[in-house]
Amino acid sequence: MTLSTDDLQIREILASKNSSACEDCFLGFLVWREKYGFKLCSDCKSFVIRIEKNNSFYFPFSSDKTAVKETVQKLLEKKDLCFERLTAEQVKFLEEEFPLTFEIEEDRGNSDYIYSIEALSSLAGKKLSKKRNHINGFLSKYNDWSVKMLDSENIAEVLDFADKWYLSRLESEGKNPSLDFEQKAMHEFLPCLDQIGADGIVLYVNGKVAAFTAGQRISPTVYDTVFEKASDEVKGSYNMINREFAKILRNKYPDLLYINRESDVNHLGLRQAKLSYMPEKILSKYIARVKK
Repeated sequence: MTLSTDDLQIREILASKNSSACEDCFLGFLVWREKYGFKLCSDCKSFVIRIEKNNSFYFPFSSDKTAVKETVQKLLEKKDLCFERLTAEQVKFLEEEFPLTFEIEEDRGNSDYIYSIEALSSLAGKKLSKKRNHINGFLSKYNDWSVKMLDSENIAEVLDFADKWYLSRLESEGKNPSLDFEQKAMHEFLPCLDQIGADGIVLYVNGKVAAFTAGQRISPTVYDTVFEKASDEVKGSYNMINREFAKILRNKYPDLLYINRESDVNHLGLRQAKLSYMPEKILSKYIARVKK
């Protein structure tokens, strides 16, 4: 895999934003670029990503607020301008700089769940006792388990596991375009984690892959988990891969404080699972549309 000039520019700019939002993770950008048609706007004074699929935009970025304002002003020339995945701070900017111009709608399904890395790595305290019980159940049942970094030596078996996981979801849930894009992205980007600047680990049980996960730092203090797949047949494997990744990241990146485990896409079961890990905060997202 060779990163293009635009890719290198986007990676540098995303890293400079010092963000907590998963939209600013470079690995995530690569994974979902084809599905959403992400394009870098070249005719604006600040950094803007267009979402071609929805004919919308992410919020402009520049260290110069005047440049951001001028970019929004230029984009207002487009019919039915819409910004997606806005943070509360970005909404405030629009309301202050462009009063009575936008209708704001909360986007709960795309809001990010952000956790303390200390909490995820230790699972200490009464509120996380059920998670510790799942871990203890795993440990009592499986003596032969280990964790390895995801690398060139195990990528083939990880992708084989990912293919089987994907087929099992097709059988149980039916066709899902998002799963199709994700599966393709895993084959494209998991072998290139080092080049992208990302990390991954693999959980083995009885010598076989039971789970894997991969992600990347969004900022010096916030990490984004982009992929996480585990075997339904190995009880507790999701809990184990989650905890072990947090422990490894905490040692590798001493400045990390939080892990962003992304959104629940309005899936009730996923929402309950994410809430059960007691997020430190939920980073609310919003949609802004020009008033008609």
